[in-house]
Amino acid sequence: MNIDVILEFFYCRASNRIKEKVTESKLTHREIYLRDSKQISWIINNNRTKNNRFLITDAVLENCDDFGEPDGLLAKLPFKNRKEILWGTDDEIECYLPLLFELLWDEVSYQSNPNNIDKELYLCDYIPYAKYSTYRSILFSPNNKYPALLYGIYEDDVINNIDSARDEALAFLYTKCKYKFTNIFIKFAYSTDSFHKINKVFQHTFIEQLFIPMLLQFAPNESSLGLRVRDLIFSDLSKCGELLVERNNIYNSNNFFSQLINASSTYIVSLEKIQSAYLEELKRETT
Repeated sequence: MNIDVILEFFYCRASNRIKEKVTESKLTHREIYLRDSKQISWIINNNRTKNNRFLITDAVLENCDDFGEPDGLLAKLPFKNRKEILWGTDDEIECYLPLLFELLWDEVSYQSNPNNIDKELYLCDYIPYAKYSTYRSILFSPNNKYPALLYGIYEDDVINNIDSARDEALAFLYTKCKYKFTNIFIKFAYSTDSFHKINKVFQHTFIEQLFIPMLLQFAPNESSLGLRVRDLIFSDLSKCGELLVERNNIYNSNNFFSQLINASSTYIVSLEKIQSAYLEELKRETT
């Protein structure tokens, strides 16, 4: 896991957020933070040095000047609290949560990850991806001897649709996790009012203790419609090519091949309709 990639997501947004307020305030950097005005410049340019390794120090967040007057970002700029400075308003957070989810997903589901997150298993919960991914595995297997048409599908359909289906599968996962993910992140943001050692804090407190356990709760199981489709294609349709070309196979005389494809395809379409209806209902509930 590259925690720096995740932190850059937050640093960039915090920098832009503060820069906007500095511009609106028309205050000089020295007027905002008398003790060390260079820190304001570093922050609004997203420039991290040995003096502000985590971009925003606790001192510049909230402090007092030499005369005992409130000083720093919270005192001089129109933010309600530290949470708004570091993480944004609740509305802003809701806007960037899908992007954050995708970023976190990529960082915890890489191949051979230690988190028991099987990326392909999760994505195959979504029927279109399960279908195209499974056919791709069959068609491009070194053991495959037959063209796509013998499996009842066009190779171009698989190639042209696999990437969009993968994106939709991740969006499907996010929709399922959205309510829980929103809650755990908002709570984390309200309870974490400092960027000091945020690399360790975010990885341990949020990713390891909250995000990964949440994902494991949504792991597909035996009730997954997408996994049913995957297993159906592997167990039945993957054998169509072999059955069709075999001579003297009793199934050929009864149009077994076409009947099997038609029956399986009808079942898959029915499952897609069920999942589509479920997804629309879920979107309404989480909007």
